[in-house]
Amino acid sequence: MMRNKGVTFVEIVVAVAIIIMGLVPVFTIFGTTASDISITIDELVATAYANELLDAFFSHKFDEIPGKIDYAEVDSISDPFFQKLMKGIAPLEKGFKRFIEISTIDASYTIPPNANPFQKQKFEKLNIFKVIRVTVTFSQNGKPKEIKMGTAVTSI
Repeated sequence: MMRNKGVTFVEIVVAVAIIIMGLVPVFTIFGTTASDISITIDELVATAYANELLDAFFSHKFDEIPGKIDYAEVDSISDPFFQKLMKGIAPLEKGFKRFIEISTIDASYTIPPNANPFQKQKFEKLNIFKVIRVTVTFSQNGKPKEIKMGTAVTSI
């Protein structure tokens, strides 16, 4: 009796089913990874926008920085300082907004009695500092997100 050598249709169907069951999880991982990369890019862009705005303050003297700005969108602030500041800052991509809040804090440190005149002068300058808080808002997959950063600026 002669047997034909080859593969039956059933064997082919079983082999294809096994391959598909093995590849489905792999393709699912690729889809999730692409989505996660998009989210990470949006967060990095928002962080860069916040950093850029905070860094812009360090090129100005302490007395030039406004003492108080209530939480407001940066583009809506009519203060001349901000109009000058925003000229050196990159425009935002669509969907991103920058908000800022500035407050002045009087720390009233006690100057050590044995401090020399130079140290006393430094302590007096440290008594007052400005806290700058930046928030960048954006949307990820239809959900509102925000990145918050802040710094303190002294006159030293």
